[in-house]
Amino acid sequence: MDWAIFFRDLYYTDSAVGNLIANVPRMREPLNLLDIALLCAFLFIILSQLAKSPLRRLLNGMMLILVLLSAVTAFQDLAALNFFITNSYLVLLVSIPIIFQSEIRELLSEIGAGAGVWDRLFHGQRPLVEDLGFIDEVVAAVRHLQTHGVGALIVLRGQDRLPDTLNEGTDVDSLCTSQVLSAIFEKRSLIHDGAVIIEQGRIQKANVLFQLREEGDPADLTGTRHAAARAITQHNDALCIVISEETGTVHLSRQGILGAIQPDDLATELFRLLGQRVVAASDRAR
Repeated sequence: MDWAIFFRDLYYTDSAVGNLIANVPRMREPLNLLDIALLCAFLFIILSQLAKSPLRRLLNGMMLILVLLSAVTAFQDLAALNFFITNSYLVLLVSIPIIFQSEIRELLSEIGAGAGVWDRLFHGQRPLVEDLGFIDEVVAAVRHLQTHGVGALIVLRGQDRLPDTLNEGTDVDSLCTSQVLSAIFEKRSLIHDGAVIIEQGRIQKANVLFQLREEGDPADLTGTRHAAARAITQHNDALCIVISEETGTVHLSRQGILGAIQPDDLATELFRLLGQRVVAASDRAR
């Protein structure tokens, strides 16, 4: 059986799959190879930025559906459905800049500054901190704040991009110690509202307010901090620790799921979750 003739007869010649099959011999030409390589590099840069987005699953779903439907609708005798899917690509191209405007704006900013992009191109995602000693400091601060009836929202950022914020927060860039964390959330502190973001084992920002776009019944939420913790972790790999000012209970939020946890168990759980990330990152680097 001549497979070239089989696939040529199977697919429409003017469909995406048919055009791809028809142009396979031309892909071996040097200029066409260069053209494909440049296109792949451009797509890699764009997708590496969008991969940090909390909405990356939406993009994955859109792309998967379009690819599958394109392959199916390219068959003969499905002209109407093939026409509809072919014209949907234009809608996708228009919707991507609208949905991911924050990520694209950040990418352009990094290109203009000459930093960030090259690190992701040649070194992948930013490395995870291997010294997890800061966890003991976080747990000590949680104990102190709980004992004194002080509410807090602590975000342990992973590799994914965090959701959009309402403000820029206050730059701290300090070692993560229980004294600094406790001082930030004291009621007399000017930056006690909002969240503290810990990244790479350091306190990067304080007084950060996130946009709440959480799905579900608002009546199920126990407070603004708890709603923020769920929303922050819903579509990324961040972890959030919430201390209730009213009840003093401690919650840990992961992947949008909020669960009560005792301070005695908090350190064990954080070491387990963050330790798994470090091991996985080390395996990928080999």
